[in-house]
Amino acid sequence: MDFRAEFDYDVALSFAGEDRPIACAIAESLSSRNIRVFYDEFEESNLWGKNLYDHLADVYFKRAAFCLMIISSSYAQKAWATHERQRAQARAFSEKREYILPLRLDDTQIPGVDPTVAYVDYRKSSVDKVVNLLEEKLNVKRSRVNGGGRVQGTGSALDAAILGLNLSEAELRVIAERSDGWECRLFLEILRGEIESCEGVKLDLEYGLVSSKARQFGASEFFVWVSGQLELLIRQENAFTRLAQEGLRAVLGPEDNAGSPASIVLIARKMGSLYRWAAEWGVEFRSVLVSDDFARLLDLYGKVSLALMKGVEGLYRELKSTFDHWCGLDERAKAEYQPQVAVPLPSPYTEEIGREMERLRKIYRW
Repeated sequence: MDFRAEFDYDVALSFAGEDRPIACAIAESLSSRNIRVFYDEFEESNLWGKNLYDHLADVYFKRAAFCLMIISSSYAQKAWATHERQRAQARAFSEKREYILPLRLDDTQIPGVDPTVAYVDYRKSSVDKVVNLLEEKLNVKRSRVNGGGRVQGTGSALDAAILGLNLSEAELRVIAERSDGWECRLFLEILRGEIESCEGVKLDLEYGLVSSKARQFGASEFFVWVSGQLELLIRQENAFTRLAQEGLRAVLGPEDNAGSPASIVLIARKMGSLYRWAAEWGVEFRSVLVSDDFARLLDLYGKVSLALMKGVEGLYRELKSTFDHWCGLDERAKAEYQPQVAVPLPSPYTEEIGREMERLRKIYRW
């Protein structure tokens, strides 16, 4: 597959008008290096007469290899920037690799852009450095699309720098050494850190502590809200299953189907984000003020959030046990070993929630 035939643009810039001078400088530098960039001022004749809402949605959802998101206080407030961001995030959610590349001009928090996502701080960087990193990123992407397999790079910490992964020293060492089983070792190292970082909010959930932002609902209002939460839960459980399958394939798959450092890190961090979401979501339900008629339903939501977290923990434990066993084998046994790690099943509480909601619907005649 030809990388340049896969996308119309190598990089699409998303920015607020107030930050145009920086965006323009980056776009011009990219263009001078024969990198195809979507930048509105380069597209004036093409955009003339088009429905911009639909056209921009198409560009940021499927026509670019990467989206450079220039984040600032202005970016958070702009309607067009929000539209571009939402389409880019929809694409990123379906990707098995990083798609959104955040370039921070300040510390403004943007919905859907987790603080744990690696970014470039423009306050400590320059146009040339940003463009150099983008060019390196594109070279890595091209090597995957055109050559397939894993990214070998230089076999040093430079691999991680090129990939922009913002790794710890231990994680960098795993990539640099590339010893047998490094894919599994890297995945476990990152997922362990993600789980440990959520220990505080997990304890809040286990001990029944509530958020300081308690929410009070009337019966009808609560039922509408909680119905939406059930749909969200089902989507998140499906996402967890897909992440677990992709993660196991990346770290336990055959040599010619092993994951790259970027894909392994991305999957492990996304699983960590899902773990944190489940904990915070469970605490949110503990903080809902509503009629006692809904007490069982709230309790079930708390249990399902804990079950989702235990699914992530269980996957970590089983994978670590399998890896530790493999490490103790001799070389011949290692070559013949066929690891079996099961993908956690969805929580049984999800079906119970559905039945409880149906019971309440009949009582209140909704």
